[in-house]
Amino acid sequence: MTLPIVLSLVVALLAVGGWPLPFLVLGTASLSGGILCWVWLPQRPRPPGQALTFVAHYREVGTQGMFWWVLVANTLEQMAFFGLVSYLAAHLMQSYQMPAGDTALPLALVGGGVVVGGVLGGRVADHRCRVRYLALSCVGSGLPAAAVFTAAVSPWTLVVLACGAASLARISSVVVPTVLLELAGGSRTTATGLFALSNQLGVFGGTSLGGLMLALGGFPLVGVFCGVVAVLATVVISLTVRESAAFLTQLAHREGRTAPE
Repeated sequence: MTLPIVLSLVVALLAVGGWPLPFLVLGTASLSGGILCWVWLPQRPRPPGQALTFVAHYREVGTQGMFWWVLVANTLEQMAFFGLVSYLAAHLMQSYQMPAGDTALPLALVGGGVVVGGVLGGRVADHRCRVRYLALSCVGSGLPAAAVFTAAVSPWTLVVLACGAASLARISSVVVPTVLLELAGGSRTTATGLFALSNQLGVFGGTSLGGLMLALGGFPLVGVFCGVVAVLATVVISLTVRESAAFLTQLAHREGRTAPE
């Protein structure tokens, strides 16, 4: 479930039963999910020497500079995304005097944009120019995200901008893990863990630094923050990330098969 949809659910529950109800519902859902994972997920015995293998996997991915730059770019892009969605409802309520319950629909629409971004990301991840499109999606998400908090527009125009920014921002959530897995070689599980860490750093950075910007300069400074970190992600990708040899080889084989058709 995407963050905007969760936020819209929280807002709807808040309108129905006040602050205790969202905590009760989401807390019960989290506890239930943990119990189900404990019961259903298989447990395997740890093979001997796994600690050394664990270190070796990190050594394998750690020697590749481009791998780490991809993670940095992803963290920056996630910061822009979570800065946007974390303070969108507050912006609608404070700047447009929208009741808390009425923000549920705008947040749900932004969540729909996230779903669209995932679909678009699947197409981009399989394209010859995916790194270029990834860079364009980062700067393309940052500009409307900045406009959400700085432009004097109607509330529904603002929601459209936020939906577009969220769609473009989530393209990286599909393309980045694809690139990381190709770079990781035999350490794909390690790459997946580092990708998750990168996402969490983006969540922490987007919400905490976004809150700091809000305290220092109000919502316009939040918009500047979202735009700047998205542009930084674009710069990092453009300067440091290139297509992997594995992807280009796979693409050449695929085109060789389909060319006669």
